[in-house]
Amino acid sequence: MTLPLATDRLVLRLMQPGDAPALAAYRSDPAVAALQGWDLPFTLADAERFVAEVGALGWPVLDDWQQVAIELDGTMVGDIGVHRTPDGHVATIGYTLARDAQGRGYATEAVGAMITLLEAEGVRRIDAATDPDNAASARLLGRLGFVLVGRGTSEVRGETVADDLYTLAIPRPHAAI
Repeated sequence: MTLPLATDRLVLRLMQPGDAPALAAYRSDPAVAALQGWDLPFTLADAERFVAEVGALGWPVLDDWQQVAIELDGTMVGDIGVHRTPDGHVATIGYTLARDAQGRGYATEAVGAMITLLEAEGVRRIDAATDPDNAASARLLGRLGFVLVGRGTSEVRGETVADDLYTLAIPRPHAAI
């Protein structure tokens, strides 16, 4: 099992140059970017640079972030960020969907598939953080078996904000997806 990875409705794959316009569009959407740390505006030139950088990394990546495209019907509608420790046993994930792709179960499907891939590649624990006000993200993590373990902070455009911290032990208990 590796990338690209097909689910019932989606394909998880490395980003490609043609993804830059979609990436710039949803990362520039104020509603999508509100709880994220990237700089605004997120221009097409920013997206082109970003896609070129992550596209050169390959899969899997240790001790660095890799963004994986979430593709629906041939179009990138979001991404999953994955960071692994140098030994590859612990991963941290984050995910973003374009506003018009939200609320349809795509994030649950994509993150569930990523968990399965990471588990197959030897990851033993997956961590995630979400803004305490992001109830949809908290529900997604709960559906996939993550457990709330505490609170931390992160930087969002120069401001320190609270994060709820979640973890998932691998092998995971059966989770309803």
